[in-house]
Amino acid sequence: PGSSNPPRPGTQTCQPAPKIKNPPILSPISRKLSLLTHPNASAPIDLPKPPTTVYCSSDSDTCTTGPYYDKMPRNAPPDLTGTQTTCPLTFKWNKTTMESKTLRYLDDGSIELFVTQVGDPAEGELQLTGGACGICSWDIVTAKLGSAMFPMAPPGHEGVGYVSKIGPGVTGFKEGDRVAGGGFATVRNLSSQRVYPIPNSDLADEHWIVEPVACVVTGLDHTNLNAGETVALVGAGFMGQLLLQGLLHMPVGELIVLDIVDARLELARQQGASETIDISQHDVDDLAADLKARGIDVVVDASGSQGGLDLSADIVKSGGRINLFGWVKGQKAHFDPTKWHLGGFTIVNSSPSSKIRNTFPPAIKLIDAGVFDLRPLVTHTAHLGGYPSLMEEILAGDGSYVKGVINLD
Repeated sequence: PGSSNPPRPGTQTCQPAPKIKNPPILSPISRKLSLLTHPNASAPIDLPKPPTTVYCSSDSDTCTTGPYYDKMPRNAPPDLTGTQTTCPLTFKWNKTTMESKTLRYLDDGSIELFVTQVGDPAEGELQLTGGACGICSWDIVTAKLGSAMFPMAPPGHEGVGYVSKIGPGVTGFKEGDRVAGGGFATVRNLSSQRVYPIPNSDLADEHWIVEPVACVVTGLDHTNLNAGETVALVGAGFMGQLLLQGLLHMPVGELIVLDIVDARLELARQQGASETIDISQHDVDDLAADLKARGIDVVVDASGSQGGLDLSADIVKSGGRINLFGWVKGQKAHFDPTKWHLGGFTIVNSSPSSKIRNTFPPAIKLIDAGVFDLRPLVTHTAHLGGYPSLMEEILAGDGSYVKGVINLD
């Protein structure tokens, strides 16, 4: 008490405090909390970050910090370890907290932005700051349907960021490393086992969204493609375009790309697709018959729709293979069991959960090598505060949208 300058984070000395019965406790809401000693004490000084509770004991001349959650509301972050000693006392914070901006999806699908506190990384963890996070189709359907989409999307899972702190026991990383991991949070702690180093690169953060590429690597792993086979790709949205990039580097005999949006097909042509078909411009039955006659060995269904699944079953050759990559979101889909039985084709689920290896490392290698290139695919970016508005544009049917990325600076 009486000091004219706020102390630096880490230590603060107080004078012996008079005994006070049932002393008041300071609110944790403010970033700066005053040191309370006695009503007759000189003007209190401000405590530095991180926020902490300071009060005097009623049974001895001691001052106490925390533990934070013993005396605070339940939503206060329990990440400050308290110490207690006889005055004069030196306060020592065993952990610091960082303010993190993040979001959550509400039951009606709206996006709530809020601020939370993130403590130091625990053993085996890394703290990531900044970077970017991609908007997944799961995010879009959750924003559209709210809790009717089950399960609802987590608050982002396509993150890239920068190592700002390293927890005990973690090796192989240094502060400042750019890595893949995390979601829509400006500061987040993650297990180092879920974080993957990104090599030095001139690509912007929004073009290092690794997670969807890792999903595509799983899809390609399940293609079981033989050299020279004919492949049809149903669906040319963002994930379809990534699949196309991968297939163009494989020994495909013929590659046919199908969609109902001409702008997506034009993008596919720009990326190297030699044959594209706008399904909306054809009678579906006639088109299916024509394609069936071409002996399509493998159909990769990236449409995530009932119509795409039906078309895939109609055009694959007898004994062929359907790679079911897209997620028909919802509780039910249907199929014609007789068509499937008589067609004799094999269907493989190539969702991310079906991975046969850890696909993040090869995804990073292939982005670095230029096999996968997000630059022509990321059409929309925004900062975190602009995410709700961007989502409104997406749900309104912006025809130019392929992929959105949120910057977390």
